[in-house]
Amino acid sequence: MSALPMMAAHVGGSCTPPPSRRMLPIRQNLNQLAGINRTYKAVLIEVCELVENGTAGTCNASNEYLAERLRASPRTISRTLAGLEALGLLDVSGATNKREMLPSPALRACYAGADMPAALRFVSAALTIDKTIDKTAPTMDKTGEMAIATLSGTIDNQGANYGQLGPNSSQLGSRVYRDDHTTSNDQTVEVEALRSALATAEKKNGELAAELEKVTHQRDQLRNSLAAVRPGSPIASAPHTGGARRLDFAQSQYATPTGFRALASKCNCSAACAEYYLPDMLTKAEGMEQRDEPGWRNYVHTWLKRERDSETGLVTKMPAAGGKPGKVGQVEKRRSAIEEAMAMDDAENQ
Repeated sequence: MSALPMMAAHVGGSCTPPPSRRMLPIRQNLNQLAGINRTYKAVLIEVCELVENGTAGTCNASNEYLAERLRASPRTISRTLAGLEALGLLDVSGATNKREMLPSPALRACYAGADMPAALRFVSAALTIDKTIDKTAPTMDKTGEMAIATLSGTIDNQGANYGQLGPNSSQLGSRVYRDDHTTSNDQTVEVEALRSALATAEKKNGELAAELEKVTHQRDQLRNSLAAVRPGSPIASAPHTGGARRLDFAQSQYATPTGFRALASKCNCSAACAEYYLPDMLTKAEGMEQRDEPGWRNYVHTWLKRERDSETGLVTKMPAAGGKPGKVGQVEKRRSAIEEAMAMDDAENQ
């Protein structure tokens, strides 16, 4: 049996409400109670504040109102109020829709009595005793955080009065705890879902960043390739790109026999005759715009590659003086074809 009703007169004798209302430490003191969970404390504080700060001197709030205030379900509020009444902390009278609630004298002494610390210790000790009795009783529900082992009138959601004793009464507090625990579990699941969604979004952002870096790298490679293939294009020669100095082909290292032979050796055309090809290249380049060294290197390389892949192949030595006309005619024909091909290439680059 709860110890609160037996000692209410002893502790509550000095807690008669004063004629004028004053600010009472309801929240601060009731949060110090031991033996009840946070849901019980929140409902107690709300009810006591409505009683002490209202004009009616009582609390007639509905379950829906308290649920909205405390962000809980009406079902949790209903069961919590029943549990608080069974513990002797609240006095409840009337049906649910016309219900009036008051803090018990022992509870009110915790925040409005002459010796509030002593009242808090007394109520906490009584609640702890009730909880210990419930946990040690062999027939009571062991799954709940709180237990009720008192014979007292309770009110259901329809306002019907009934009395419960022992194990049946203990289930009431257990259901309140389980409902509160279920709400906590739901919140945990929601938090885990949000964390999972955040992890997925971060992973997707990482993949997109890697893809962007890859595409940017490919773009830069393509630009570099275009600059190498078309060194005279704006990509390679624009002043803001920091391009090399431009010059005529006659000033290029590849217009010399040494530079020509070195480049011809690198492009598998080492047998090409520099004395034969350079005059034609110089003549052809006279009407061209200036280029940087990579541009003239590409100019010579393209010339040699087309010559190498032609039907007659590379000219490896200068024709002998007084050579056969057919040979000379074939050389002139090849030169004409090369000039036409180079003209087409220059037209594409412009």
